[in-house]
Amino acid sequence: MTLRYMIIGAGGTGAPLGAFLAKNGADVTLIARGAHLAAMQEKGLRFEQSDGEIWTVPVKAFDMDGFLAAKAQGAPSPDVIFVCVKGYSLDDTIPFIRSAAGEKTVVIPILNIYGTGRTIAGAASRSARDRRLHLHLVQSRRSRRDPSVTARSSA
Repeated sequence: MTLRYMIIGAGGTGAPLGAFLAKNGADVTLIARGAHLAAMQEKGLRFEQSDGEIWTVPVKAFDMDGFLAAKAQGAPSPDVIFVCVKGYSLDDTIPFIRSAAGEKTVVIPILNIYGTGRTIAGAASRSARDRRLHLHLVQSRRSRRDPSVTARSSA
């Protein structure tokens, strides 16, 4: 079984995660907006490593409404959702997660803000009456930058 990954927020955290998954053959969909979304749809995702290597990988990219439209037409739900939005966007992202996720989707928040896991888990438990949403929460108290990889995505 091939896992289907979704990354919500294709910025400084989500773009490198999506780029490496796609480069290694994973079924990955990025959720973005604006000019960055248009650039990924047209040109793929460009990645610059700290060693100077630059590469571009084609990716599936949608805005939230576009993905939900595709799902309504039969596109499958992701098996794993990485939530990589900024903390202030989390409240607007939760309804999309509820709609995009399948019954057994695993949601992994990767945000540098305290309390993110509790916020998502609380929203999921409130929606549990509608359907089951399994959450595996990964949080870190401290964020350390790995100097060996500097990722930048470009529009």
